[in-house]
Amino acid sequence: MIGFTRLLLIEAALAFVTYWALRLYITSRKREALENAWDRGEAGGAMEREPFIDVEMEAFKKSWVRRGLWLVVLVPYLVVGALIYFVN
Repeated sequence: MIGFTRLLLIEAALAFVTYWALRLYITSRKREALENAWDRGEAGGAMEREPFIDVEMEAFKKSWVRRGLWLVVLVPYLVVGALIYFVN
């Protein structure tokens, strides 16, 4: 039982480190893409650069890509649970 608890704790630590790394990477890539779009004139409005990026990043926070990152944390637990269920 102690080994199983250790496995879950290590899995949780790795999952959250991976989640935060992916979150930072995806957010920075999105911000860079928005900055490039504004520089190329694809923003399509008279907004200044920073307000445009802030508005679009707020919309990104509610997107499925950002919410889907929680699968990085959830899926390993589901896999371990399924393995335990089917092996026993």
